[in-house]
Amino acid sequence: MALPSYMQSIYAMHMTNKDHSIIAALVARQRKDELTQAELATALGIHQAHLSKVIAGKAPLSSKLRAKAERLLQGGESSNASLEDLEIQLIQALRTSSAFRTLMRAALQLHRRQEQ
Repeated sequence: MALPSYMQSIYAMHMTNKDHSIIAALVARQRKDELTQAELATALGIHQAHLSKVIAGKAPLSSKLRAKAERLLQGGESSNASLEDLEIQLIQALRTSSAFRTLMRAALQLHRRQEQ
């Protein structure tokens, strides 16, 4: 549910320059890494809809999300996102490298054989 316009205005007045910088950096990282908003949200450990609202200025950047974003932007992983970040990296590699796709197919075949 979106905030009423008067509440959005109040929120915007209290949003710090640091918040704007972090949000801009997240969007830049999303573009640089060619991530969908859903993939970025997963790396941050939040839902895509909430990330969309934060980026649009319709939801506040909480201190918890700010900390996760700062860790992600500094090259680290957010506390809930180590596996999700790995998944994002794997998806990016699968999209961009045919050799990596071939390697992963072979690894999956080997994994399936070991499960049987």
